[in-house]
Amino acid sequence: MFYTAKHLVFGFNIILIILLLGTTLGASLSYGQPLEASIFTLTYDDEHIPYSYSDLTNLETYSGLGGRLNVLGEVVGPFEYTGVHISTLLDQIPDAPAVANIVVISSDGYVYTFSYDQINGNVIVYNANGTQIGIGGVEMILAYKEEGVPNFSGGPLRIAWVDTNGLITDAFLWSKKCSRNSDRSELF
Repeated sequence: MFYTAKHLVFGFNIILIILLLGTTLGASLSYGQPLEASIFTLTYDDEHIPYSYSDLTNLETYSGLGGRLNVLGEVVGPFEYTGVHISTLLDQIPDAPAVANIVVISSDGYVYTFSYDQINGNVIVYNANGTQIGIGGVEMILAYKEEGVPNFSGGPLRIAWVDTNGLITDAFLWSKKCSRNSDRSELF
């Protein structure tokens, strides 16, 4: 395999950016057919892949129930969320590393780094009363619908943690109004 100096200096880091472009205007093809506006862009190295809402919904869909435990100890939900499993998005990246972290930057300035274990659902889970019952058993998705409705509060895209039973997870894991995600393979 051929490695450039760039790969060696940065320790095989990759970058994935999901950029929310809520106000982007559609373009048109030379044939006069309008293109749907992109709502985020997946970026890896120098490659940028724009996704419209239709593009996103044409990827493998994942639905489940999930709720959040806020800092006041109140349970919000569970609600049904539909979106794309994070691993499905990562599969869109050619030669993506098997182990990666994802940094989510929300439009309100909130930043959170998800570890490889968290991406795979290994987060603290609670029952409907807000009592901790274990770790794991949930799936991380980029949600584009809540209760079947697009453009929900906290959307149009947000990180959601879902399963079939409506487990509850910490609210700080539910990045809303995602503006950028950065996926990095790093050695710590």
